[in-house]
Amino acid sequence: MSKTGLFLVSLVAAIPAGFLAVLLALDFLNRAEQMETMLKVVSIATLLASAPVMLLPFGILIFGPKAEPEPEEVAAASAADVSKADVAVVAEPESEVIISPSDEFKTDASADFAAAEDEMVTEEGLDVFEDKILEDEDDAKA
Repeated sequence: MSKTGLFLVSLVAAIPAGFLAVLLALDFLNRAEQMETMLKVVSIATLLASAPVMLLPFGILIFGPKAEPEPEEVAAASAADVSKADVAVVAEPESEVIISPSDEFKTDASADFAAAEDEMVTEEGLDVFEDKILEDEDDAKA
């Protein structure tokens, strides 16, 4: 979120806190002689609690988060990091092999698994499977 957006969101709490602080200050100045001690303590404590909330948006504008870099700059920086850190070049006498993070976990096991899966499912295998299902249904009906 940008600094301006954060400022605007913090106004949701700052506006009521400012209204409360103004009312408490005016009431305290006009009726301080008539107030009991406990009411003075509560009024001052509430005024001290609402003042920082009222000033928070301006603190965000002054000390808030720095501007975020553009998405294009972030993508370029991350691409440069990947090209330097994650890609290893292995030199062989005949050719050059590049190992990248996406190739790191690829093995021949996935190809073997697919071949084994194709062998398991054949027309005859399906017929035998369907026959067993039909036999189980007939046994359940009887």
